[in-house]
Amino acid sequence: MRFSRTTSILVLVVLLSIFADRSFGDIVHLRDGSTVEGVVIDQNAREVIVEIKIGSITTKKRISIREVDRIEYKPIEETQPDRTIEPEDEPEPEVDPDPVPEPVPMERKRERVRDPRNKDSYVVIPISGRMGIESNSFGLKDALERSARKKATHIVFLLDANGGYVYDALETLDLFEQYDKTFEFHTIVTGDVGGAACAYLAGADRIWIRPGVSIGGPVDYPRDIKERAKRFDMEHHDQWADRMAEIALLNNRSGSFFRAFVDKSTALWVVDGTIVDSRPSSGVSRSLDTSSSVLSITAESLIDLKLADAFEGDPDDLGKVIGSEQWVEVRRIAESTMAKSAEERVSIQKEWDETSEIIDGLIASFERNDPRAYTDYGYELVEYRKRGGSTTSRNRDSRLRGFILMPDGRSIELWKQRCANALQNCDHILEGLRKSADLAERAKASGMRHFIIDRKYADEVWEKYSSARSSLGNSAGAIPQEILEDLWVKENPVQP
Repeated sequence: MRFSRTTSILVLVVLLSIFADRSFGDIVHLRDGSTVEGVVIDQNAREVIVEIKIGSITTKKRISIREVDRIEYKPIEETQPDRTIEPEDEPEPEVDPDPVPEPVPMERKRERVRDPRNKDSYVVIPISGRMGIESNSFGLKDALERSARKKATHIVFLLDANGGYVYDALETLDLFEQYDKTFEFHTIVTGDVGGAACAYLAGADRIWIRPGVSIGGPVDYPRDIKERAKRFDMEHHDQWADRMAEIALLNNRSGSFFRAFVDKSTALWVVDGTIVDSRPSSGVSRSLDTSSSVLSITAESLIDLKLADAFEGDPDDLGKVIGSEQWVEVRRIAESTMAKSAEERVSIQKEWDETSEIIDGLIASFERNDPRAYTDYGYELVEYRKRGGSTTSRNRDSRLRGFILMPDGRSIELWKQRCANALQNCDHILEGLRKSADLAERAKASGMRHFIIDRKYADEVWEKYSSARSSLGNSAGAIPQEILEDLWVKENPVQP
């Protein structure tokens, strides 16, 4: 019996679908409840690549990271028994005999057994206050760069932060991925954590938590946040939910669990110790989070779900727990860097608030001092004759043709004094606007993306008061005729 090429391909596809889940190795659990079993040969923020082998036939399946809930890894030596592993005490580096190196997923690298003889240097980074202000990704990036130059191998975060800006959480997650192969990240939760600060849980290789604390809750913005900054930050909300799930998956945790810290619509159940985001049709299960609120969970529940380990010691006690005999802290690197970045942001915000308040006060003062707004000037109507004896007019009202309005001495002094005060107000307003522009540049240089200036409004204010400065400067010594003419017209309306 002869088969066409198309028929042969269909048969092969059917066989793969039948036997793929029978191959040994890693198990990729999908969000729809199904699984794919094989060997995860590559994984990044976009996709997971699984190698499926049936007899002499090998195929690769690409799975979008958005479809993956979690990955259950089997030890490397079980899934790839035919690979040669060099002895740990061999001084020469391990060489892959294959002509094309096979990429090793990050989780595999992390799961290898630690050699207690190796020196483990760590850097402590305190994370407190509000994300994007007291603790921010700009300072964190500098701290990680300096730690890498000092050859540190572990980063230990002391996390006691609640709330802040979502965009800063996104930038923090990007740093976790960027430095994944450089450091092993540990997050020690020392106080209640919620909102944007949950990024330090999704990105950590190991989570250590002190009993009694709670995790989760809605995004908590600073009370003094500007509406424009809040609108800008909320635009990143959906992206943050996806990114939390992606980074959690890279750390071999449930993506749905970490998405639930952000996305109200994500509901969670626990079935036989496994977290799922669809209600089980059978078996014993319990609800972990409903679809009406973001996830909030206690330390004890995190420990029961094996998402965190109980830890009440200091960072220098962590070495014994993870099996390191040479646990050495690299001091005076990150703490000062994070503090400097926080001080700069707090300083910029404080100076901006003070400058804005001063400008608002100066604008109100200018409105009071602007001599053009007053109507209490006295004057007299004087006939005006040009040289040669003929009358002329430079007035807008024809009734004033041939006359000029002469202010009295009191009015001239009032005008001069009000002009001087208003000109001073203008100078200070323009100086404040220049300082605001400098602060905006400093904010941009320090990564404060929530520091948003309404350029159109700023330009309008600058134009208004620079024009007023020019006009008053030209008439500071005498009341302009048009001012007096307007007064005369109001006092002498045209009769119907």
